[in-house]
Amino acid sequence: MKGNIFQGLIACWLLSWLSLNCEATDIISAQSGSWTSTSTWVGGVVPVQGDQATIKSGHTVTIPSSGTKSCTNLIVESGGKLYANTGGSQRYVDIYGNIICDGTIGNNSTLDGISFNFEGSSCLISGSGTFDASRIRKNAGLNSSTTLTIGMTVNLRYNGTAVYNNKSASNFHIIISPGCTLNCPGSGGTPGNVCIDGSNASNGSSYGGSVIVNGTLTVSGLLYLTTDNNSTAYTVSFTINNGGVVNTGSVVCTSSGSACHMTNINDGGKLNFTSGDWGNIGLAYNSYNFSPASTIEYSGTSAQNVGNPSAYGHLVLSGSGEKRVCPGELTINGDLIINNGCSLVIPQSVSVTLQGDFDLNSADGIILKSGNADNAPGSFIYHGTLNGTGTLKAERFIPKYLTPDDANYHLISSPVGSQDIQPEFVADPPEPGTDFYRWDEVSSQWMNSKTVTGLWNTSFQPGDQRIFKPGTGYLAAYASDVTKNFTGTPCNENLDVPVSYSPGSYAGYNLAGNPYTSAINADIHTWPKTNIQNAVWVWDAISGNYKTWNGFTGTLDGGKIPAMQGFFVKADGPSPSLVIPEASRIHSNQCAYKNSTTALVLKTKLLGGSYSDETVLYNPRPLSGPPGSLYNVAKLTGFREAPQLYLFQNMKKYSVLQLDTLTGTCIIPLGIKKGNTDTLRFEFSGLETFSAEDVFLLEDRIEGKTIDLREQPFYNFISLNPEENSRFFLHYRNTSGTYAPTILNKVKLYTDKGDLRIEGLEDFLGCEMLGVYDMAGKRIVEQLIPPGITRVHLNLAPAVYAVRISVGSAWVSKKLLFIK
Repeated sequence: MKGNIFQGLIACWLLSWLSLNCEATDIISAQSGSWTSTSTWVGGVVPVQGDQATIKSGHTVTIPSSGTKSCTNLIVESGGKLYANTGGSQRYVDIYGNIICDGTIGNNSTLDGISFNFEGSSCLISGSGTFDASRIRKNAGLNSSTTLTIGMTVNLRYNGTAVYNNKSASNFHIIISPGCTLNCPGSGGTPGNVCIDGSNASNGSSYGGSVIVNGTLTVSGLLYLTTDNNSTAYTVSFTINNGGVVNTGSVVCTSSGSACHMTNINDGGKLNFTSGDWGNIGLAYNSYNFSPASTIEYSGTSAQNVGNPSAYGHLVLSGSGEKRVCPGELTINGDLIINNGCSLVIPQSVSVTLQGDFDLNSADGIILKSGNADNAPGSFIYHGTLNGTGTLKAERFIPKYLTPDDANYHLISSPVGSQDIQPEFVADPPEPGTDFYRWDEVSSQWMNSKTVTGLWNTSFQPGDQRIFKPGTGYLAAYASDVTKNFTGTPCNENLDVPVSYSPGSYAGYNLAGNPYTSAINADIHTWPKTNIQNAVWVWDAISGNYKTWNGFTGTLDGGKIPAMQGFFVKADGPSPSLVIPEASRIHSNQCAYKNSTTALVLKTKLLGGSYSDETVLYNPRPLSGPPGSLYNVAKLTGFREAPQLYLFQNMKKYSVLQLDTLTGTCIIPLGIKKGNTDTLRFEFSGLETFSAEDVFLLEDRIEGKTIDLREQPFYNFISLNPEENSRFFLHYRNTSGTYAPTILNKVKLYTDKGDLRIEGLEDFLGCEMLGVYDMAGKRIVEQLIPPGITRVHLNLAPAVYAVRISVGSAWVSKKLLFIK
């Protein structure tokens, strides 16, 4: 019995299948006429769902405004035509299968109201004819999911959204096959749009689907890459695969509902903005994934915004006009191609990083907009090969001086090669209100670009070279606010800085310059160099003094040297050399170092009038040994009306001083020159980097006062002397070095046949740090000692050395005579 029932069920299923497939009627046109007219069709039967409608060659069938117009498959033979014969409202035909168009659908380039609802689970448009309809959509719920494949050139001429899903609780998927095209040109001056979630991505919470482009999609208006759906069953996605090309006027990508919208451009795929751009991007529930070998192109003939999202594969600029990076940082993981007539404008405080090659084929192909007191200039870093004959233009705003002898002069450098000094930076002949100087280390003098008679100084540079030397800084001052332009080829290689060492009052001081179109880390301790100190000095016209950095700490903001900025370095021996590595390039909104994690830092700032100066007393973490001169930065005197502040050690003046603050108690003299005012103020910062129990005091021996800096991190005072070097003293007392006596009592150091012998480390866990220093404080040895080691072979020349063993914050040191 059960077997009979099962056989009956199979029979019913087969009967149903045959009724929809094998027994579907092939309805053929008998003559031209209306779709709903019985006289139009052979046998007087109007096609319906389940039928295959064929329009024969020589017949023209029109779509009326009323009645049912539907079929499963539609065939328009060569010479046949199907259209609405109206340019007004749409007249829809419901398709549950495929369309083969070898004839004509629509009215060619004239807008016709014929439109299609695709309702089958899988539908295809193909053929060798012409397909010019008004709109395509999903509109009914027979199938909850419809996939429509475009297998020919399809033109949709509706002046608005021409493709969309109009059925709730459904998904509408569109696939454009390789070699095939879906065009949405619009009509009457109104562009065409493409959307999945309704006509403008706000139809509700259950209108899902996708667009997959393997061929070409052209949208003259808006491509909606967003949805307000909140059901994960109805996500919306847009994908361009290898060989796929999408040309669109603009994109709408506002934040989506929780169902999410995904935009993917895979390797070999291309998105081209023909007139507009991304608009205001939304990041909520939107994802954007651009593979490294994908391409985004901006080909408009007027201004366009580039960016949104911020990570591209390849970027191509064509057409004409300025393409402005907006709103912020942009990373190009592939190549950048700038064609003739285009410019990529990088506004102030905006950065662009290019990982691939750079084809620069346009004059002023990149424009870096100038910064100001509050914003850094536009920043550009590229890592690949530069091709083409185009140029980059970097703007540099230079504020005017108020009086001829104030501090408003500026140290500048060129970020491009072969930048002419004349006429951009010094007029020909020179103007009276322009000052342009070169620092000459050999003579320790500033060389004026003008003679005493106001003419160009042919001895300004050797050989009367009138260009910026790469890696060299210059001094510039102007009587009015100016924006100067550096124009040429940007550098992305290591650069040898011309430096020298000559006897004189400023022996070894060389004015270098940032040679790149971005800021650089002032991590000079890592730069390839010979006989160059670990110090940079950057002029700050606002404070009237130099900002300093030693690779770890200092007064230079974040240890960054801005683009187009000159800075001093100091050679301390013959035949010096210095290389600025391209790896030191950073964007100006990135900090290389944080004082709170690299060092114990006490900053002292001296304020007087509108100027100020600053010093740094620091100790690196972890401790590397007794204090030495390797990272000390000498004081370089600033503007004469500005107060000057310096730390004293061994009768020398320093802006940055390394000090071993674990020795218990230390006293550091503070020297000052008051500048143009008697009323001065100290401000102290960085106390939080030390132990909370450590004591910091400021002693004023003239006033007989001692200030606890943890209770009052400032001090106001009057100075009646031009210079005071024995009035102020910083007192530091370490109350947290509790391990020092313990290790001192347990560990013994002595020499044996030129080796170092160590006893008493057995009770201490972990590796120990060994440091050996000569009597000048130069570190000779620094190495880790594994636990249990009692003898260390050092191979030192016979002499007395300072030996230090550190275990965490505990240490012991001793002077030892090494004899082999």
